[in-house]
Amino acid sequence: MKKKDEILGKIYDCIDSGKTIIVFGAGNGLSAKAAHMAGVHLISVYSTAILRMKGINSLCSSLPVANANQLLLEEGEVIVKQAEDTPCIAGIFAQDPFYSVDDMLDKIERMGFCGVSNEPFCGIYGSWYAELLEEYGMGFNAEIEMLEQASKRGLLTLGWAFTEEQACRLADIGTDMIGVMVMDGPSKCSSFLSEEEKLGDAVNQVKKICQAVLRKNSQAILLTHGDSFYDVPTVTESLISTGAVGYVSGSSGEKIPAIEGIRQRCKGFLEI
Repeated sequence: MKKKDEILGKIYDCIDSGKTIIVFGAGNGLSAKAAHMAGVHLISVYSTAILRMKGINSLCSSLPVANANQLLLEEGEVIVKQAEDTPCIAGIFAQDPFYSVDDMLDKIERMGFCGVSNEPFCGIYGSWYAELLEEYGMGFNAEIEMLEQASKRGLLTLGWAFTEEQACRLADIGTDMIGVMVMDGPSKCSSFLSEEEKLGDAVNQVKKICQAVLRKNSQAILLTHGDSFYDVPTVTESLISTGAVGYVSGSSGEKIPAIEGIRQRCKGFLEI
């Protein structure tokens, strides 16, 4: 049995037993070690996580100040080793003109990764810039092609979608897991909404995208992620009645608890 089939088999067993699938976004070895000890199902390693655990805003992975694929190659092997037998997937920047997809797939397989995701993703730039990138061959289609190449190699694939159209494209190519990304973003409209209203809006967006995918494939593995889903209650809301069966943590899993935990411990020391 291929490793991909074994992993998916375990995931479907969890789903059938009513358990939530948890994918942990890890930016360093210590985070991966802790997530492994907790028993998460998968660990995702990508440039934005690596940057945030260096104390740098993760948006820098989308600016000309950091090389997303180089960060993955520099840090990935250590993180995979610390994850022990927890399967790890690598976030590949498919549009990178300096790294061919085949070369990146060769390297991440040698490093011990069992799968890939399309991260960083062009969807985060907004529709205008994403369309411009597409015109020059550096948009979502490049991410689709990367996931298809990975799938042909027998690698596990996690595809990220910001819209119904993107999610259905991922379903059409047989992506193993589809991550539904919902970002609040700065806007005049959202600034007037309460946190409860923002959460409700985000959940509705997730449900709309999930239902579009499930109409194509009732067995699709759908995962949630987004600004509004940052703790157990809000993540639970993202799963109830939406059709999603799991959650992918970002800052919610490592940066926020690390800062709060270290801050509280240091305050305790200072009170001695």
